[in-house]
Amino acid sequence: MLELRQLSICNSDDAVELYRKMIEENRKKDVRLANIPTDDRSIRNLLQYSFDIENNLFFVVYARNIPVGFIDSTRVFKEGMKDEWYIKSVFLEDEYQDPKAFACMVYKIEKLAKLKKIESVFSNSLMQNNEINTMWEHIGYTVEQEKRVKFL
Repeated sequence: MLELRQLSICNSDDAVELYRKMIEENRKKDVRLANIPTDDRSIRNLLQYSFDIENNLFFVVYARNIPVGFIDSTRVFKEGMKDEWYIKSVFLEDEYQDPKAFACMVYKIEKLAKLKKIESVFSNSLMQNNEINTMWEHIGYTVEQEKRVKFL
């Protein structure tokens, strides 16, 4: 069974190590990750905004108290428009990748975004990956203007 713990209450070292793994594994798939440094200091700087739980939601996923993944998201403020919630990254180690686990992680973000009066959630990571697109479609996301969107 997987457990999601918000970054503010879990060990930030777990988040740093998982973020590093995600960057290293996905560099070949997403050129935007090529220039992101993976040293501890750089990753901690990337994660510092994730502690602002009003505008960011970062959950580490644990399996039997072992960190195996994370979901990283943030509020996007749009002048004169409704705010949106952006899911920046979803990562699960290979042996834990499962559509149900993926859906559980995304649903957690959607639920909390709704509580913050957000009307839509989107993601644009790895758009060229058909397998990932299928998982997003399965949980209700549609592709609009080169991003996956779900209205809550």
